[in-house]
Amino acid sequence: MTRRRAGAAALSWGPAALAAGYAVVFWLAPDPGGAAWRVLAGPLEPMQADSRSFIVFDPRRTAGYPLFLDLVAAVFGSVAAAPKVQLALAAASAWFLGWSFARAMGAPWLAAVLVPAALAASAAARFHAYILSEALFVPLSCAMAGFLALAAARPTARAAFAAALACGLAAAVRPSGAALLAVWPLLLWFVWGRIAGRRARFAAAIAAPLALCAAAEWAAWRAAHPDAPDRPTVAGRLLFAKSLLVDSEPPPPADAELAAFVAEARAAAAPFRALAAGAPDWRARTILLERGQFLLWEPIYARLFRERAKALAARRGTVPDRLLGAAALRGLLAAPGEWAANAWVHYRGLWTQYSIAGPDFARRSGAWVARLDDLPAVRAALPEDRTGRRRPAPRWAAALNGAATSVSFLASLAALAAAALRRLRSGAGGLDPGLAAAALAALAVHASFALLALVNYAHLRYAAAAWPLQAAYCAALAALALRWARRRQRPAS
Repeated sequence: MTRRRAGAAALSWGPAALAAGYAVVFWLAPDPGGAAWRVLAGPLEPMQADSRSFIVFDPRRTAGYPLFLDLVAAVFGSVAAAPKVQLALAAASAWFLGWSFARAMGAPWLAAVLVPAALAASAAARFHAYILSEALFVPLSCAMAGFLALAAARPTARAAFAAALACGLAAAVRPSGAALLAVWPLLLWFVWGRIAGRRARFAAAIAAPLALCAAAEWAAWRAAHPDAPDRPTVAGRLLFAKSLLVDSEPPPPADAELAAFVAEARAAAAPFRALAAGAPDWRARTILLERGQFLLWEPIYARLFRERAKALAARRGTVPDRLLGAAALRGLLAAPGEWAANAWVHYRGLWTQYSIAGPDFARRSGAWVARLDDLPAVRAALPEDRTGRRRPAPRWAAALNGAATSVSFLASLAALAAAALRRLRSGAGGLDPGLAAAALAALAVHASFALLALVNYAHLRYAAAAWPLQAAYCAALAALALRWARRRQRPAS
C-alpha cells in the first residue's frame, strides 16, 4: 500500500475507530476521568433529580424520552441498560457528524478533526451516562446537523427527510428542541435555486416527518395520560417564575382571586429581585437570576404556592401550569423591554458558560452571591446548602473557557453573516456547502439558546448540549479558512 493510500485509509477508518474506541472505553469504565472531567458535578449516578419524571412519564414531560426508556426496558429488560444504549448512540452520532461534514465539504481530513472534538464534548458532559433527556437529544441534534450538511451539499428529498425526522424526534424528546425548527427556512433559502422543479417535493420531505413526529408525540402523551383534563406544560411555571423576577408590576388579572395570588407571589420574590438588581457584575447577576428562577419554579413554589395554584386551576377547569403561564405571559408582554433584558442575561450566560468562574470572581462577587442562601424563603425551602454553589475553577480553566466561548460565539456570527452575504451575492449555486452547513449548525445553537433564555434560564447543562454543534461549525469554518489560504498561496497561472 502506498503512503498516499495509507493516509486515505487512515482518514476513512480512523474517525470510525476512534468513535468505537470511545464507546469501548466508557462501556468498560463509565467514569475514567472522575468528577474533574465532568460538567455535571457530584458522583456519576445514572439517576438524577429529573430521572424519575422520565421513567414514570410525568405529564409535564414530552413523550419522546419516556418512550425511548420503555423501548430500552422492553428490549433489554430494564431501564438500567439505557446508559449503554445512549453511549452507543453518542459515539455513532459523533462519527456521523464528522463524516457528513467532511463529505459535504469534500475534505476527508475534516472528520479526523471533528470526530475527536465531538467526542471530547461528549466526554466532558457525559450525558450518555445519565437518565436525562439530553442523552438522546444530543445524538439526535448531531444527526440532524449531519443530514443538513448533506442536504446543503446535495439537496435531495431523502437528505431533507432524514434531517427533518431527526429534528422532529429531538423536539419530541425535549420541548426546547422546537427551536431547531428555525433551520428550515434558512436551508430552503440556501438551496432554493438548486431545487427548481422539485420544490414541492423537497418541502413535503421536510413537513411530513415534522408533522408525523408531532402527531405521534401527542398521541403517545394522550395514551399515557387519558384522564388528564388538560395537558400541563413546563413552560407555564417557568414563565411564571421568570415573571416574578421582572421589576415592573404587571397589570393585575381581571380575576380578583388570581390577581391576589400573583401579588402575593411577587411579594415573596421581592428579595430575589433586589439581590439580582444590586449584583456587582454580569456574572453575579446571571447566577442570581438563574438560581432565583429555579428556586421560585421548584422548591419555593412547592412550599408556598403549589396547593393554592392547584385549587385556583381546579376551580377554573384547567391545570396550574397553564393558569400560571397565562398570567405570566400577560405580565411579561406588558413589559417587553424587561423581558428582553432578562432573556439577554440568560442568553449571554449560555454562550459564556457563566458558571465556570475563576477565583477572581469568587473573591470579588462571591460574598454577594452567597447572600441568596441567607434569604428566609431559601432557608425554609432548602434547609441544607443546596442552591448550587460551585467551587471556583482554576484561573487557567476560566481563561480557557472565556477564550473558547468567545471564539465559538464569534465563529457563529461569522458563519451566518458570510453565508448570508454569499447567498445574496452569488445565489444558491455560489454558496459553499461547507459554509451553508456551518451556518445551519450555528443557527441551531442560537435558536436553542434564545428559546431557553426567553422561557427558561441559563444552565451549564443546557449549554453543554450544544457543544458538538459548536464544534461542527468551528471546524467547518477552520477548514474553509485553510482552503482559502491555500488558494491564496497558489501562483497565478
